Amino acid sequence: MAEKKTKPGAKAEKPTAPAPDPRFSVEKLTGFQRYRGRSDLLPALLGKKKKYTVAEADAAIERFMKGRVN
Repeated sequence: MAEKKTKPGAKAEKPTAPAPDPRFSVEKLTGFQRYRGRSDLLPALLGKKKKYTVAEADAAIERFMKGRVN
């Protein structure tokens, strides 16, 4: 395999860490098109003072929807 050549005095590239997923307040999430049909459910499932990623909001809804019905 060929090695990558660098110029003398050039700074070595540091591997970049992936950017963290953006976090949103519950109020912001309820305004998303994705949650239009469930905008009343999010405030009931998620805390108001904390911020959540879209994946966390989706997981909370999924856990609720899979819950048992008595």
